[in-house]
Order: sequence, then structure tokens, then C-alpha cells
Amino acid sequence: MRIYPDPELPDIELEWGSDVCREGTGDVRVELTGIDDPDTILGTTVPCTDSVAIFPDVARERYRATGMLLDTTGADYAGWYDELDLRNGIGVRRGMYFGSGNVRVGFTFEMGESCASLGTPVIVGRFTPQRQPLHPWDLPVACEARAVFAILPEEAFTVTLLARDSTASVVATAESPVFTPPPEPAFTNLGNLVLARCGTSCPER
Repeated sequence: MRIYPDPELPDIELEWGSDVCREGTGDVRVELTGIDDPDTILGTTVPCTDSVAIFPDVARERYRATGMLLDTTGADYAGWYDELDLRNGIGVRRGMYFGSGNVRVGFTFEMGESCASLGTPVIVGRFTPQRQPLHPWDLPVACEARAVFAILPEEAFTVTLLARDSTASVVATAESPVFTPPPEPAFTNLGNLVLARCGTSCPER
């Protein structure tokens, strides 16, 4: 017996570009959590090269959608999230952005810590050129992104990650060793820096 899609229920299609499937990446994990009904939890994991995750015939509710690009070991590589409203019964097609650039700085947390426990909606990547250490620049990302991507010239840098709470105060930090990105199109992955609570030693901003 063939089962046909329900025309009364909407579909969710979440897409991403094939360019994110670079060396070192693996599958894409996607989860939908109901906002109106938190007991509604849907999930799927597909190869990155599929470029789309489809959830057919979902209930007419609001959802928090979370996409995570995994590395070849199954660890988080880069994330995306958004809220989707399907209460009008119209299906949604949305692109998931996993970041771009020639440098990736991933982040994780000390044992037992998380975005929620630190109260940090935003992680700031502070890129400091060694030839001009007084002139760094900041790139903020949502904590759920799990990585900061940047386009950097071929010179020596360090990266400091700053976890900021809802008042913009710094509560945790991490710092990379000095590195020099190779010429494009080469890609530098600095791995995952571990954010640790800094207490009284936290920078002011």
C-alpha cells in the first residue's frame, strides 16, 4: 500500500550549500523542538552531500530548528538555529548557514558547562594581528554556532574567545596559540578551544 503525503500538513525543508562539505566534515544533524508543545521533538542525520533535510507532514506549530555540521568523528563542527512558524499550515524552506572563511575557530566548554549554564547567548572571536596588537577586531556569533569563521590575510594572529552573558559581561575565555593562515584557497582549522570561567581575571569587554 502506498502512503501519500498529507496535503493538510506542512513540510519543512532545511538546505545548505555543498561548499560547506569540505575536508574534515561529516554528516549534518538536524533537530526540531516544539515551542508550543515542547514534547514535540523530531530529528534526523543525513550526509552533508545530501544538501537538504526534509521533515514531511509536521504539525501546525512553532519550532526551534537546530542544525549541526559534524566532523568526521561525529563532534560538533559548526551550528545554525532559527525559529520556524508553521501555524498557518504553509510549508517552510530555509537555508542553513554554517559559516564561511579561510579560518575556523571552534569552541567547547569545560566539563559541566554549556551556553545555558554560563548564560552566554554570544561568543566573540577577537582576532589580534601580531604586527598590530593594539588593533584587534571582533566577530560575534551565537553560542549555538559552535565556531567562529573569518577571512584572514597571510600573517601571524592569535584568537581570543570571549563568552559574554546577557549584560555583555565576559564570563569565560579561551585563547589560541599564534598561527599564520596559508594562502587561499587553503583552509585553517584551529580545532576547538575550551572556554573556561575567568572570574576576577575576566577582561572588561
